[in-house]
Amino acid sequence: MRFKRRLGLESGLKQIAVVPFVNIFFLLVALLLLVCGFVDRPGVAVNFPRLITSQLLKKDTLHITVTSEGLFLIDGVARTVPQTKEFFSALPAGRVSVLVQFQKQAPAEAVMQLWVLCQEAGITDLSVARTYE
Repeated sequence: MRFKRRLGLESGLKQIAVVPFVNIFFLLVALLLLVCGFVDRPGVAVNFPRLITSQLLKKDTLHITVTSEGLFLIDGVARTVPQTKEFFSALPAGRVSVLVQFQKQAPAEAVMQLWVLCQEAGITDLSVARTYE
């Protein structure tokens, strides 16, 4: 049995053509990118509440500011949690709306405590906003 000493490139159908494979690959990538843009992504529809502006606020709205120390400013007077509870118990029966404003450094626990105090006092119209001072 005799072997060829000099091996050379084979020609014809035995040679692999790389260019068509690269073309098909780029065509598939382009098609994939195009199709991904038309696919609807599942999600949850969220209904955001309306923003409160100064025109929507009633004149009998009680403004409460939560300070960075965790105190509640009601009518310019700093109050603690028990004092605020007493203030809410002295409010007249009826529908009272409250606007809670909190400073950037206000502790979240104080805002939530005020929220719970309003719920315990029977206040259902409660709005929360952050002050930008």
